[in-house]
Amino acid sequence: MSVETVVAQTLPEGAHDQSAPSLPGKLPLLLRTGGALAVLGSLYFFFMQGWQGSDDLVRYSMLLGHTLLLALLAVASGHWLREGKGARLLLVLALISVTANFSILGSFLYAQVGPPLSAQFNGSLLWNLHSLWLSVALALIVPVLLLPVVVLGFRVLARDCSARLIGLFVLSNGVLLIPVRDPVLVSVMAVGLTAYTLMFAFTTQRQRIEARTLEGHMALALQFLPLATLLVRNLWLHGGSEILAAVAAGCSFLALRQLAAVLSSWRWALLALELVSALLSLVVAVCLGAAVDHVGPESMALVVAVFVAAAMLYELSLRASCFAAGWRVIAALLMAWCLGLGVFLQDDWVIHLALLFAGATVVWIGWLQRQRVLLWLGMLMVLVTLGHGLAQLWGRFDINLWLLATLCGMAAIVIASLLESRSGQVRQWLLVSGQT
Repeated sequence: MSVETVVAQTLPEGAHDQSAPSLPGKLPLLLRTGGALAVLGSLYFFFMQGWQGSDDLVRYSMLLGHTLLLALLAVASGHWLREGKGARLLLVLALISVTANFSILGSFLYAQVGPPLSAQFNGSLLWNLHSLWLSVALALIVPVLLLPVVVLGFRVLARDCSARLIGLFVLSNGVLLIPVRDPVLVSVMAVGLTAYTLMFAFTTQRQRIEARTLEGHMALALQFLPLATLLVRNLWLHGGSEILAAVAAGCSFLALRQLAAVLSSWRWALLALELVSALLSLVVAVCLGAAVDHVGPESMALVVAVFVAAAMLYELSLRASCFAAGWRVIAALLMAWCLGLGVFLQDDWVIHLALLFAGATVVWIGWLQRQRVLLWLGMLMVLVTLGHGLAQLWGRFDINLWLLATLCGMAAIVIASLLESRSGQVRQWLLVSGQT
């Protein structure tokens, strides 16, 4: 019997006793949980409170030995103790440690080819071998040493689809070796890696039954660890920009979307994920608006922020568990309030056009989703744009205001024609009680 088979064996829950486990029965679980927290805590303190008495090669050798020891203990536990749960947990911790190894290897390379680091860095966060050739040699040798750990880990967690999991994990960790810290380039890499990882996770879960088990979920979740490390490293250590912060929040938004699909039967968990996703949509909008404000007018920054937030909230409504209509109303109110206020505070035709477009879009979505509130809000936004534009045009002639008034008039006529042609359906719909 192979080591992978022994490690992968799991005793079904309740096979010996259908009653709730007593305290002695819970003791192994408590010990495993405490041990895992201790190992993860040791990794944290290794980075944040690391000792300064040795050079970085010795420090890194300790981390590499720590990773290999976790894998060896997993093999020993599965082979001699014939116990799978602890062995799988050790392998998961080893895979987490693999990403830490790749991150430090990337720091070694960056220290040789990148610009000098600022003096505000904590000494334990500085990784520099002062030798380009030694850094490159480690970047070539260490992945070869860690490859068996990755192969064993994913073959135990999800044997049938382990080849694809191993390939993506190696690719994602390889991105950490790229000696680039520019926020724009890191953002491009993060967006591409996020899109591919999410597509991979969605396809794997749909096609592979074992990807829907607890071990399969853990294997897929580990694929996002290098991505999170890439973003946190830049934001925390190298002073990220608004673009990078927006990308980090957007990637988190997409990751929570994937997590919501996994936890589809957990109502309270879904509600919590929706609230966090809504907050992340606002973070993305504010950060993108601030980035646009640095290179363009304030009106354009406002329009970008409002439409990004509304679009993400609308996407949230498409997968919401119990508040779908509410998220659409919040998105419409956000556009109506922010753009409407902008119309009266700033004499800018960009905001006028944005409010007109937003109103027409809200009317269309309200019609598709059969939400009276959206229909009324959209028509109100169009009428406010039309009225304010005509009032401005009455006081002074301006080509932009003239075009705006013309477009508003056309939009109002088209919407009225739509309502007239569907008058029977609209009247019946509006008179139905209990609809939102």
